Amino acid sequence: RQAPIDGRSMLSHGQETIAALARRLDGADSSAYLLQAEAEQVTRAVADNYLSVLSDREQLDLSLQNLQDHQRIHDQIRQRAESGVGRQADLDQADARLALAESNVISSESKLEDTKAAYARVVGAFPPEQMEAPAPSRSQLPPTLVEAVRLAEYEHPLVLATEADLAGAAEGIKVAKSAYHPRVEGQLAARYGDDLDGIEGFDQDFMARFNVDWNLYNGNSDEARIRRSEVVEKQTQDAREIAIREVAKTVRLAWNRFTSAERRFNFLERHVDSSQKARDAYRQQFNIGERTLLDLLDSENELFEARRALVDARADYATAIYGVLAGMGQLVAELQLTLPEQALPMEVRARTNPDRDLSTAQ
Repeated sequence: RQAPIDGRSMLSHGQETIAALARRLDGADSSAYLLQAEAEQVTRAVADNYLSVLSDREQLDLSLQNLQDHQRIHDQIRQRAESGVGRQADLDQADARLALAESNVISSESKLEDTKAAYARVVGAFPPEQMEAPAPSRSQLPPTLVEAVRLAEYEHPLVLATEADLAGAAEGIKVAKSAYHPRVEGQLAARYGDDLDGIEGFDQDFMARFNVDWNLYNGNSDEARIRRSEVVEKQTQDAREIAIREVAKTVRLAWNRFTSAERRFNFLERHVDSSQKARDAYRQQFNIGERTLLDLLDSENELFEARRALVDARADYATAIYGVLAGMGQLVAELQLTLPEQALPMEVRARTNPDRDLSTAQ
């Protein structure tokens, strides 16, 4: 009878295992950051379609109100013409204006249906009847374009993904170079029992040894693996530089759209305010006989067009702000959306789930 005990342990392996694990974790981080970048694009697409639905619904409301105003004034002009007070030419012109107002309603309805269909293609469902209007503001953006570009170059998920790839490539070189180092394995063995090796009575054996495996020549295959790893690292460095240039370009274009939309929005707010004051003045003047119904109709139409332009400008302004945020890679965070675990880097996953085995990272 005997009870053998045998234990082996790798004491040194040229840091291959550590480097391989680090490369695997870097790969998981890269995949997570790429998912974050995709989430930024999807979030922006949803936000753009959401704003389009809100804008087109408001445009339809304006068109319906404009039609009611034209119908009311048309009825007044028709009554005056039928009573012999008004002119037939005024009624003909009112008919034309009313037909145009009806056409605007039809166009607005059609455009809204198209926008709702586009929303459904992106979101997977048609927009609800009640939608809260977001109010993005200038305060959500960095003070200057320079700061916006700098933030994107350091924190955009695409840039972070290439940095993780670069770190993984460096670990890949370590893995390749580990072939130059010896592998040292320790072994401990013991036997307990009776009549060991034909010797009567109870006895026990102990054994300890080290195995050293060192491949001194491998036909240049090790050098070839190292060179390939170094090429991969150089390609990854180039990819990082390209990513930085691309996100900087995206932010600059988005910032230009934002500044243009901001100026246009401010101008149109003043235009609507002035048009409304003019319309109110025309109403008062009409009541005392200083303006005709057609004059009043002109002022109503100018206010309608000004309001329509302002609705478009407001949507463009909000879309432009979201565009800058997405260009910086900050839209998901700014909207306080929750990312899936797969889109989180391993360091964050470890903090939220300390019992997780990082060696199984995907």
